[in-house]
Amino acid sequence: MRTAILSQKSYIALRVCAVFSFVILMVISAYVRIPLFFTPVPLTLQTLVLYFSIVFLKRQAVFSQAIYLVLGAAGLPVFTNAGGGLLYFLGPTGGYLIGLLTASLIFPLFTFKKNSFLKNFCYFSSAAFCVYFFGIIWLVSVCKLSLTSALVAGLIPFILGEVLKIASVSLVTLKLKNRLSF
Repeated sequence: MRTAILSQKSYIALRVCAVFSFVILMVISAYVRIPLFFTPVPLTLQTLVLYFSIVFLKRQAVFSQAIYLVLGAAGLPVFTNAGGGLLYFLGPTGGYLIGLLTASLIFPLFTFKKNSFLKNFCYFSSAAFCVYFFGIIWLVSVCKLSLTSALVAGLIPFILGEVLKIASVSLVTLKLKNRLSF
């Protein structure tokens, strides 16, 4: 009986460490950014970290995203360009931040037993659509861009990079399928 309790405590500790590891990875991925001269939205690795958090944390992925956003809202410089504070959410990337949280909440609910590269690719493409949907809506409603301008500034420059991120996480997930219950 005592061993089972210790094992459960160890499991919880491991999951908490995993959640905070993904918080740290989100911060690092925000700092790995490439600014583009024609858009206020930079290229980052945040969606890649999101996809991997969904794979490894499953339903706890939302905790890593929520903690990341709370740290940023509290003023810590965890967002791109060392940004932080509540006002950061009103900037051009605020919608993407909401999209990250939403995707981490919704997509772990939809898992499948048999996976293939194509299934994984479609799954993570749907998660990307969620993130970019909120980002584009935000650019239109808060930043007052037209839909065309929002697509040019907030989606089109990121498609190739997103396809590469989705392909890599789909392949890794496929290779780890025996070790993951994804």
